Parts: sequence; structure tokens; C-alpha cells
Amino acid sequence: SKAAGIGGRTEVTADGQPASEPNQEVEATKPTGEQRPEWLSEHFKLTEFERSDVARQLQIDNRVPAELIPSLRTLCREVLEPLRQHVGKPIRINSGYRCPALNGSEQVQGQPNSQHLKGEAADIHLDSVAEGRDWFKWLMDNTNVDQLIWERKGSTCWIHVSCKPRPEENRHHVKC
Repeated sequence: SKAAGIGGRTEVTADGQPASEPNQEVEATKPTGEQRPEWLSEHFKLTEFERSDVARQLQIDNRVPAELIPSLRTLCREVLEPLRQHVGKPIRINSGYRCPALNGSEQVQGQPNSQHLKGEAADIHLDSVAEGRDWFKWLMDNTNVDQLIWERKGSTCWIHVSCKPRPEENRHHVKC
């Protein structure tokens, strides 16, 4: 089923799937016996980075491995939280962590060296091109990104951001 977006139009993610609302609960995953944090930062839940309609459709387990959670926390601290504080409203993650099976799926067709595989990247949903341009410029001028890329598929645009686990290693690569 399609997710109804603003004004009744259907929003889609970077992988062409219906977008979900931020902080929306997702169906339960298999218990692992390990303690998993609910929150990565003040405004971002771990489930926001694991949620994937493609993974659900293909029955792929897209849970973030425990060793990658610190990378996601760094991404939140260095990039996503500062943006959230600046815009004063929820930031919707279209695509966060991708396990190898999801990244390599026919629907996603992610790059083999994608930072999504390492918990270092997120694709940010945009309500409008104007909003995206404002956010992109602000991110470029005010955050410590590894990559900041304006992406488009058809009429849908999103911002890809990444941050290395050691932020001093970020390349500050910007592509519009």
C-alpha cells in the first residue's frame, strides 16, 4: 500500500518505495538477546535507520549490527541533530542503514561501497525542492559531512549525507 503524503500525494523514498513518517513504529523484529538502544540521539530512533519497505517485502533482516551503532550515533551528532535543531521540525530518513542483501537488491541497486552499509549515511526526505535547497546550503555551511549529495529519481529529490566514524577524516565532498 502507498503512504499518503502531504496534500494527499504519495511520497516515495530514494529506493522508489512509499515513505514512512518519522518515529513511526515498525513491526517487531526477531529477538537477538542483545541490548539495542531505542534512541541514537535526542530526536532519532534506531528504527528510523532500519526501516525499509523493500526489506520487509523481500523478508530481509535489516537490523543494524551492534558494532555499527556508534557510526550512526556520530552521523546523528555531527549532521542530523544540528539540521533538526536548525529547522525546528522532524527530519524524515528515507534510507539509513542497508544490510548487504538490501543494498544489493534489484529494487535498491546500491553502490557496493555505499556508506549506508557501514551506518555512515542517510537519505533525507524533502517536502519541496525549495526546502531541500535551503537545507542543503545550511548543511554545507554548518555541518561536518563526509558527503553531501543532492539526488533525484524522476520528480523525487532527496539529500544524501554521510559522516565518517572519526569526523576528522571527513572529506567534505559536495555534489549538487
